[in-house]
Amino acid sequence: MGLFKMDLIRGTLVLSPPYYLMALCIPLLPIVVLIVLEYVHRREEQVAPAGCRPFGLMADSRLKDQYDKKYEKEGTCGTTPDGSPRAEVKGLFVYPVKSCAPSVQPRLTSIRAEPQITFRIPFDPPRDRIKEKGYSTERMKIFADEPEALNMSAEIPANILAKLKYTLGVSNTFTLFRVDNEKRRDLFRCAPRKDEIGYQPYPLHLLNLASVRDVASKLGPTGPRNLDALRFRSNIYITGPAAFAEDSWKRIRIGSGTYHVACRTARCGLPNVDPATGVKDANEPSTTLRAYRCIDHGAGTAGPARVACLGVQLVPAIETAALRVGDAVEVLETGEHWFIAGGVAREEQDRRYYALKEKPRKTAD
Repeated sequence: MGLFKMDLIRGTLVLSPPYYLMALCIPLLPIVVLIVLEYVHRREEQVAPAGCRPFGLMADSRLKDQYDKKYEKEGTCGTTPDGSPRAEVKGLFVYPVKSCAPSVQPRLTSIRAEPQITFRIPFDPPRDRIKEKGYSTERMKIFADEPEALNMSAEIPANILAKLKYTLGVSNTFTLFRVDNEKRRDLFRCAPRKDEIGYQPYPLHLLNLASVRDVASKLGPTGPRNLDALRFRSNIYITGPAAFAEDSWKRIRIGSGTYHVACRTARCGLPNVDPATGVKDANEPSTTLRAYRCIDHGAGTAGPARVACLGVQLVPAIETAALRVGDAVEVLETGEHWFIAGGVAREEQDRRYYALKEKPRKTAD
């Protein structure tokens, strides 16, 4: 059938029916494409709430391909000489402000961020300034701990305080607390004791991307469409091992440093907040985590007080070390974990810690 056919009555050329339909559709095709793209864009677009601006996460995040299905299984980084899955550092993140957006780093190092809004406060205020400014001492609740802290609200300029409250969407009292140096406490819980290493607990958080993808695969229809690994606020994201392989690690080597795996990470409700928008989901992923990740008897495995675990907390075994994206993660020891929660008396913390330390460990060959 030709493109045109002769209309013998009118003596004109007309389009054949199939091509007539095609001719009508071609001008409409760009409009249809634009409508589809707009629909997809609206579904994927994450709009920050009023007064908030995403800040800190650079566009070339090392986790930009985190939703690739290859991370759902082990072996994405090849194997070691003994045939086990090779683990390596996928991304490094720091959190300049607790509970706010992260900054991605190609390596961990000392950095100085360019200021947006700044004000100065004394790092260690002397007693005469505390009295002059009218600081109050208040007991704060941090999980099960209740340390005493200095309320330094008098140091925040009124105009900056107003901007901070607007940016964070805060209408209630907003202030600044600092540890009272005269009332410092030693906190170790699951971390090595001062006579062993000298560090306070858990300066680093490690998370296996395969573990996040496993949680994502179990989310219900009301959960996030894509579970962003940044919800879990890890410093070190790794790939290669099977999901939850890190649960039994006790000592590892990354780059030039060795690290004690102090404990599993007992999860609060913060992962329910989308780090890109600040919008909180009412239930997920916390509900899914509690359904199958309440695995640590110290954190609680049954009843309403049970706490899910995902990721592990690290303590450096040496004072200085370098971490870089792509560094291999070598497992040196594996063994049991028992989370020591806050609020437990120091003597009981030490008893549980040393009892766990005496349990047998498996050392890598």
